Amino acid sequence: MNDFIIKLLDLKEKDLDFIESITKTESSDFIIILKRSIQVCPHCGSLTDRIKDYKIRKLNHKVLIHSHSFIFYKQRRYCCKDCGKSFVEYSPFTGT
Repeated sequence: MNDFIIKLLDLKEKDLDFIESITKTESSDFIIILKRSIQVCPHCGSLTDRIKDYKIRKLNHKVLIHSHSFIFYKQRRYCCKDCGKSFVEYSPFTGT
């Protein structure tokens, strides 16, 4: 089942820190955490790996809508070491 969601979202195994499927009676939910990486601050262009916090995002995908399945993505918020502003990590399947 994990291979299905990896292909569906066009993810690469090397970019994943954690993926799990939770099967319920009529659906399957997926929990995804990407590997920590150095990010570019969109405000000043500096590189940072300082994590501020996490936010769980509940995502739909057009293929999963009829099965009542969701993707739960633990998205990191980074804090820039230079300008102090925060921003979310780039996500290959949400486009942000």
